[in-house]
This record gives sequence, C-alpha cells and structure tokens, in this order.
Amino acid sequence: MSSVVIGVSAVSGGGKTRLVNELVQLLGDAVAVYFDEFDDTTIHPPDMRAWLLEGGDYNAWQAPVLAEHLRLLKEGAGSASNTEPPRYIVFDAPLGRVHAETGVHIDHMVFIHTPLDVALARRLLRDGADKWGDDHLRNYLDWTRDLFTHLVENVSSTADLILDGMLPANTLAQLTADEFKLRLSV
Repeated sequence: MSSVVIGVSAVSGGGKTRLVNELVQLLGDAVAVYFDEFDDTTIHPPDMRAWLLEGGDYNAWQAPVLAEHLRLLKEGAGSASNTEPPRYIVFDAPLGRVHAETGVHIDHMVFIHTPLDVALARRLLRDGADKWGDDHLRNYLDWTRDLFTHLVENVSSTADLILDGMLPANTLAQLTADEFKLRLSV
C-alpha cells in the first residue's frame, strides 16, 4: 500500500506551512515534507528576474534528492519504521504539479489563493520588517509581484482544489479532508 501525497501550494506568505502542519495534525497517520528542507540539494535558477522574463519554466528547479525522498516515502522505504508507509504525505509544494520532477508524486493538489497584499504583510510580520528594507519592497513593486502572479496563474491551474487563503488553517484543513474524502485516523 502506498501513501497518498497531498501537495499544498501558495505564494510566499500564503499559508502553505500552516496548512501542511494543520493537515498532518488532523489526519493523524501523516508526515510533512517541506520543499525548503531540500534547498541545499536543489538547483535553483541563478537569476529569478531573468528566469521570469524567459518564461518562468518551473522545471528549471532540479530537485532529484527531494523527488527520490518523496518516492521512497510514498512506497514506505523512507519511513522511520521501514514497515508501513504513512497513510498521507503532506507536501509543502510551492511549485505544485508544474514541477514535473516532484509533481509526478502528487495525488491531490491544493492551492491556497491568498491576496498578494495579505501575503506580503504576513511575510513582513514573519521575517521582520527591518530585515526587508527599501530594496526588498522596491523589488516587490518592480518585479517580484509579477513572480507571484506567475505562480498563481500557473500552479493554481493544476490544482484539484483552490482554497481561500483568508480562512483559518483549521478550516482549510477540514475543507481539504472533506473534498478529497480523506480518512482521519485520530
């Protein structure tokens, strides 16, 4: 028996981590996998602005270690007990299904649609406004907002479920479980 992988995507500050954590808690027999935890083994586009201007192909990210981890975990080989895989793997998947290398492992895809101004405010609060400075905000206005709009358009189009990012995380988790008829083990 293999695990069901639930991918969760949103723009930065959109609520991915909150929903992943809430789903793991709600589902019980679930583990979380975070894209960012594989940052040191993932090859990123060297210049995000140039990447966006060239069309923004999400397959420019090369994440073979993450993809293999998802595959092994889904099959049970990556679980701590090496016996049965968890029923659910909740994957913080910012690139969603459009990233072929990891997207192939996603059974259900959720996109949290959070207004960009709210996501920006959340990032400022999370990271500390003093860390951002004028350059970050200027970049946001010049091109980073376009980066997030690109993500919303491309990644949400492959989602099975689009949720309102203004709702509380526990409500989003319950809506996800209900939509996909996920069995709770708690």
